[in-house]
Amino acid sequence: MKHAARAHAKLFSPSKSDTWIDCTAAPLFIDKLNIPDRRTAAADEGEGAHELLDLALKKCKHPRYWLNKRLGKEILVTAEMVDFIGYVWAWVQAKVAEGYLMSAERRLAIKVIGDSGTVDVTLWHLKKKHLIVMDLKYGRGYTVSPIKNRQMRLYACGTCDEDGLWDLMTTLTLVIWQPRIQTEPQEWEDSPKGLRFFRDKVAEIVQTVKAGKGIFMPSEKSCQWCPAKAQCKSFATFAAHSANLELSALLAKEGIDTPSCEALTVEQMVSIYSHGDAIEQYLKAVASHLWNLMLEGKKVPGLKLVESKSNRRWINEGDTMEALHRMGFEPDNYAPRSIVGLKDAERLFKDKDLRTEFMAKFTIKPKGTATLATEADPRPRFVSDEFAALNTKETT
Repeated sequence: MKHAARAHAKLFSPSKSDTWIDCTAAPLFIDKLNIPDRRTAAADEGEGAHELLDLALKKCKHPRYWLNKRLGKEILVTAEMVDFIGYVWAWVQAKVAEGYLMSAERRLAIKVIGDSGTVDVTLWHLKKKHLIVMDLKYGRGYTVSPIKNRQMRLYACGTCDEDGLWDLMTTLTLVIWQPRIQTEPQEWEDSPKGLRFFRDKVAEIVQTVKAGKGIFMPSEKSCQWCPAKAQCKSFATFAAHSANLELSALLAKEGIDTPSCEALTVEQMVSIYSHGDAIEQYLKAVASHLWNLMLEGKKVPGLKLVESKSNRRWINEGDTMEALHRMGFEPDNYAPRSIVGLKDAERLFKDKDLRTEFMAKFTIKPKGTATLATEADPRPRFVSDEFAALNTKETT
């Protein structure tokens, strides 16, 4: 059963705020297309993780209490999920021990958008006049920053609205927990003044949208989670232009004219690569939209659904091993033993210090290989061992 508290707002969902705050035409465009909310396995898994955190906090029990039970969309609580949610649970418990009042999985009426949203955890310290707003992100595909995070700021607005904190709060902290990416919370210190300025800007945007005066402003950020991007001409144009690609020739009935035989320059290729995410987003969105249309039984000229490639597997591994054993084969030949993975090995240790010492002694993290990234990427520039050795020889 879907966790009832996690229903989304219709036009101004906090979780979609990067879309409708930047692209003010998006809310009515999405509403006009009447796009259904298509669930994914990742979304169901995230819902299960949120429900596990909610239960653990409200019942004051460690997440391991629900190990091997099913939550949300019948999602199995695995040892991995217990470990990851356990980090968040312990962090919240520590804040409560410091004197913070905790609310979990709370449905908030957010006045500025005239709708509501669900915040995972809020923590309020009366003496310190400090509000903490925390959001759990269980996905591992994208790193989310709390810095000027619009979704989190809307939750903070809703908390201040409902609890009357606008004139009491002196300090505000926005926290993002992505335990499958980072085992420490990512925090950003906001301010009451900054939150009020944000609230007033959002109020203007809401009025613009409701008046039907929104404009399309496609970008990688605003379009990333927009459910209508596959059908949006503005995003198609943005995707092509951002990578300096001209699609009109590809769409022309006359065919493709090659303007010249000159090779692309390095600068042009860097420009295309740097903006390639927009093209990839667009192609994935179009493919997903067409796939869903055909699953619904609609005909799409030129395309068809076919059965994907699959590999054979054992019907029952236990029966297979028993049959091989009866036939006289040695177990090491059909079921060779191997050491468990690192996560499973870590679970053997109850003593945290002993576990840390053991893993430091017996594990190694090999140096990664070189991969392309733009100059804006925060990671340091890659230097290969061979290049470093060459430079050392040249300077000695």
